[in-house]
Amino acid sequence: NNGEGEAITEDTTKAPLTPYASDKLASEFYLDFYRRQHGLEPVIFRFFNIFGPRQDPSSPYSGVISIFAERLQNGL
Repeated sequence: NNGEGEAITEDTTKAPLTPYASDKLASEFYLDFYRRQHGLEPVIFRFFNIFGPRQDPSSPYSGVISIFAERLQNGL
């Protein structure tokens, strides 16, 4: 899913489009294996728009937080 169209829920079919996304999904499969084998109850956080002190606000990966901060600073 590329984020267009219907809302994504926990029940949405997983179809990764990139090697990075495939790696993230594989990690979830490993967690599910350990859940079934050892009774582990994992929690998965899917972070987005992470912001930190060394973030470059001009980077295309800087996310919405730095855009909002810049607009506030410029009075927009």
